[in-house]
Amino acid sequence: MNSSLPKTILTVVLIIAVSAVITTVSFTAFYYYVTREEASPAEEAPVVPLAVILEMDLGQFRTNLADGRFAQITIVLQYPEMKERIWFGLREGIDETLPKMLESDINQIKDAINTVLRAQTSASLNATNVERVKAEMVAQINRILNSNKYAIVSVLFTDIVVT
Repeated sequence: MNSSLPKTILTVVLIIAVSAVITTVSFTAFYYYVTREEASPAEEAPVVPLAVILEMDLGQFRTNLADGRFAQITIVLQYPEMKERIWFGLREGIDETLPKMLESDINQIKDAINTVLRAQTSASLNATNVERVKAEMVAQINRILNSNKYAIVSVLFTDIVVT
């Protein structure tokens, strides 16, 4: 009976060791399979994913212009959808930081837009000069966000009436 006890212990240790090796090899293969980059053939051009642009509707702005006229403009902000790595970098998710920043600073953003609009004349809101006004709004909003990573990319005027 004494000789069978060491054989039993040796068998259990051997089973545990083999299980550990199999588990390590399986996990390594799984990790390699999930994290590897797909190689494209040399003759094919690399595929660049297009950025997804999200929008935030700020509604209508009614303000007086510098020349005494009034403007009613519906404004939409555009910003890129940001991705973040989740679960040790194996999955990607949506980064909700920029939309939350925009919502928390909404009153400052609206004030900056009104300030930019009040400095304009009716002539500066015509088709040739409106892009400069939009660029100034983008710069002011990104200054408010004060981030190197998060920024809006454009401002859209979906409706504009100058009276």
